Amino acid sequence: MQELEEEASALRRELRDAATPPITVTRAQGTQDDEMTEARSIDGLELSSAIIDHCFELFFRDYHPLLPVLDPTTTPNLLYGKSLVLFWVVVSIGARKNSAHPNLITALSSRVSPLVLASLNTRTKPLEAIKSMLLLMEWPFPLSSYQYEPSFVLSGALIHMAMQNGLHTPYLSKETPKLEAQSSFVESTAVERAQLWTYVVIAYQRSCSGCGYPPVFSVGAYTEQEQFKSMLLQLPTDLQLQLQLTNTMTRVQKTFTQFGSEKLTIQQEQGLDSVLSVINHNTFQNQTNKRMDWEKFHVAICRLEVLAMHFFKPWESIDVQTCQSIFDTTLHVFTFISKQETNHKLSSFCPRFVISALKMGLALMIRLLKGPFAVYIDEKTGSLMFHTMITFMKSVSLEDGDKVHREVTIVERMWDVDDMFKDAKGNWNIALRIKHRLSASVVHDIAICWRERHLNIDRPGGLRQDAAAMPAIHSAQIVPSNERNNFMDSTGANACTEPLSGFLREFDLDLDNFFDSQFV
Repeated sequence: MQELEEEASALRRELRDAATPPITVTRAQGTQDDEMTEARSIDGLELSSAIIDHCFELFFRDYHPLLPVLDPTTTPNLLYGKSLVLFWVVVSIGARKNSAHPNLITALSSRVSPLVLASLNTRTKPLEAIKSMLLLMEWPFPLSSYQYEPSFVLSGALIHMAMQNGLHTPYLSKETPKLEAQSSFVESTAVERAQLWTYVVIAYQRSCSGCGYPPVFSVGAYTEQEQFKSMLLQLPTDLQLQLQLTNTMTRVQKTFTQFGSEKLTIQQEQGLDSVLSVINHNTFQNQTNKRMDWEKFHVAICRLEVLAMHFFKPWESIDVQTCQSIFDTTLHVFTFISKQETNHKLSSFCPRFVISALKMGLALMIRLLKGPFAVYIDEKTGSLMFHTMITFMKSVSLEDGDKVHREVTIVERMWDVDDMFKDAKGNWNIALRIKHRLSASVVHDIAICWRERHLNIDRPGGLRQDAAAMPAIHSAQIVPSNERNNFMDSTGANACTEPLSGFLREFDLDLDNFFDSQFV
């Protein structure tokens, strides 16, 4: 317990150090110079100047404020000349919710992804390549049912690439001839490189949390250096807070790995109670006063991850106060998302970390409302916000059959199962079926529950006769590689599609891997 108290004290100091007055994140508008934007093409796909300008406008208006790694005054022509991969990533992100050209994001996916992967090994413009991967990890391309989420793998490659190029020691890069010779470093300041490193670290930790894996890399060895500390103090206060929370959750998740056994011993259960009590009540309490809404949201996400670990214990040991705390924090996350949707149409530019928080919130809320804990909370409010978030998540989906669409369909259908947490005898059976994914285990458990009810779990890949209840799986709207699509006309032309209805019913797939892929 003494070690836990020392750990909690360290975490409290980190959050207290970050409690400087927040600044308001404003939406920066992209600007155009007098030069006409040139039309561009990639692998036979031609985009007119009007489409490119529109994508850039949407990117800098909606997406850039959440991850400001680019100069908002950058023009399409300038960025194209500076970095081909970064240009196409910006166009792709701007095309995600482009109602004028709804199929453009699908057409770009197969063409831009190889550019991003190739940039991992680039020796020129490394900072631009890092920015490209950062942006694409937060706003990825839509995935079909037979594609794994690449963000977790990319996050590991990204942080190694950042270290290879000296971002972890930005104060030394000018003294390294290899780095000093690169224009990216000549044009950037040490503080700008420290800021980019911070975004990389945050993206890495979020990717690990979303997938349910403990981070194997800690930034403390670098960020605690005196030279780095002075640079961090020059970063925006909301970014300082996010970094402090990242450091906190890295330590917390490392502690949680010891509680991933199938059944906790009495000693482990008592230890988990102590850890949760110390972290939740002593670390995150009173850390949201006088903060901006987004900063409070970041703190709430971390609290949600910590509170989710209560379900690793036997459900009988979860008391009323704990249930209320989980409910209140989940409601805070839902309310913030709902408010952002009302005021700013968040669903049109929703980043990946918000979707991950939403999935965990839905998994926790359905466990509270459909389990033995419903009598402890406000069922009416919880149910209303649950369905509000279901509607929001549907609007986030880029196309029918993509990963977000499949996830929300499964959760929505599980809501209609009144006895989803009961066994054949009507007794509560709410224990987690999966515990090796840390806090994300509560999310994966929903998929396991759904599989047990709709699939033949005796034979991986086998389907019951009621498999029609599965959400329809469609591939991304496919553009044939040998087709030359012309988008030069500002109105564009719809990409040819070939939906693969009932994909899982057509092929005998390994469903264990399939369900992992749906929630990773």
